[in-house]
Amino acid sequence: MFENKIKREKVLERDGTRQYGGYAVAAPAGAAIYGIDIDRIQPNPSQPRRLFTEDSINSLSESIKQYGIIQPVVVRCCLGGNENGGCVYELVEGERRLRAAKRLGLREMPCIIINTDSRRSAEIALTENLQREQLNMFDEANAIGSFMEIYGLSASDMAKKLSCTKENIQQKLALLRLSPEERAAVITNRLTERHIRSLLTVESEEVRRGLLKRVINEGLTAEGTEQLVANIKHEIAERPAERLGKQVVLMRDVKAFFNTLERSVDVMRHAGVDVKVEKTDKEFETEVLIRIPNAPKKSS
Repeated sequence: MFENKIKREKVLERDGTRQYGGYAVAAPAGAAIYGIDIDRIQPNPSQPRRLFTEDSINSLSESIKQYGIIQPVVVRCCLGGNENGGCVYELVEGERRLRAAKRLGLREMPCIIINTDSRRSAEIALTENLQREQLNMFDEANAIGSFMEIYGLSASDMAKKLSCTKENIQQKLALLRLSPEERAAVITNRLTERHIRSLLTVESEEVRRGLLKRVINEGLTAEGTEQLVANIKHEIAERPAERLGKQVVLMRDVKAFFNTLERSVDVMRHAGVDVKVEKTDKEFETEVLIRIPNAPKKSS
């Protein structure tokens, strides 16, 4: 059925290259390059890369205008087809090329058509982006997390697919603890994963955000960030003892206050003022009631 669906497509070349738009387009051995109407190519819903800068697309558009599309995109045929009986194609690799071609107003795209399902398509899109290091750290973490959730994979399963360690996958997913605002600040200021891994060891979100601002404002390196975090964590660990010390000093101050109060009451009594003091010790507090008459006591 797959072959029947795509056999009506226009073949540009098989097992080699051909002149496409005046420029050579390469096809891997055993693959055919098809000319597909660009409007029949849909974006990949599992595309892990979310950020495509205008500068990046404009630069590629200029390159295509000058040299043509040197590398075809990879698509898969969605067997639902369209109203004319042909395939509707889903992009597997090459979204940046597709966007640049659309910006130039091209009507046809050189494509390699593969026979695969949505899961394998998602795997290819993720792996291709990771291998080319095109994803920022948060797009990468989002892609890994989404893939694991959709297909019920553990960190160990995902690590095998990406040829890395389970710990590496867990570190990637931990990046998603940052808020969207924090992520934007990280990307804008070009901080590294090493910066973020240090900050994420701080449990308090409020403290972490404050540290992130300091890292950005002071232009700290990853090593400087690690030292800053270590200093802050040491300060936090010392705070309970510091509070205890302050409480001891405060209790001494309270005792001094009572002594001063008693002396003041004695002075008033010697001056003939009938001052009454009632002191009541309760479970969590001491209540002191002082009664001072409005007029001095008359002597007899």
